Amino acid sequence: MRIKNIFHSIKSFFSDVKREIKKVSWPTKKQTLINTLIVIGFSAIIAIYLGGLDAIITWLIGKIIKIR
Repeated sequence: MRIKNIFHSIKSFFSDVKREIKKVSWPTKKQTLINTLIVIGFSAIIAIYLGGLDAIITWLIGKIIKIR
C-alpha cells in the first residue's frame, strides 16, 4: 500500500511539472541573444573596472613599499 502511494506521488509530481512547464512563456531566440549580449557586455565592463582597480592598488602598494 505504501509503495503504491509513493508511485502515485511521483506520478502526480511529474504531471504537475509538465502542466507548469506548459504555462511558462519561453523567450524568443532574439530575446535570448539580446539578453546574452547584455550579460557579456556588463561582464566585460566589470572585468575592465576590476582590472583597473587592481592595477591602481598594486601600483600604490608598490610605491608605499619602495618608500620604506
